[in-house]
Amino acid sequence: GLLILIQLKFIVFNLRSLLWPYGLDPSQLRELKLLPYKSRSPQLNVRRYFADLLSIISNHFHLCPTARHLAVYLLDLFMDRYDISVQQLHQVALSCLILASKFEEKEERVPKLEQLNSLSCMTSM
Repeated sequence: GLLILIQLKFIVFNLRSLLWPYGLDPSQLRELKLLPYKSRSPQLNVRRYFADLLSIISNHFHLCPTARHLAVYLLDLFMDRYDISVQQLHQVALSCLILASKFEEKEERVPKLEQLNSLSCMTSM
């Protein structure tokens, strides 16, 4: 759990470090040429499930489409590089959604971890 969160923060840190030298703030991430998604994940067969799950959860919390797309993008980057259990992917997907909402939403709209953990959809699969 903690190692996964550290690795996700490292990916986000690398994205931020690309932004700041050009005077861009993190909210302008969508305008940046992003790291390539190579579609080489050993778990590509569950990508659709997690993309749908992120969409459902982001709609539940009324997050903007940009936050949802960024969350899926971060999940894609992670899945391209790591092969972990499906249960761990649930945690990674939630972490991606939290990180994406922190970039794209006002602080009061960012879902709390307790709220995300209490969702019934997180107990499936």
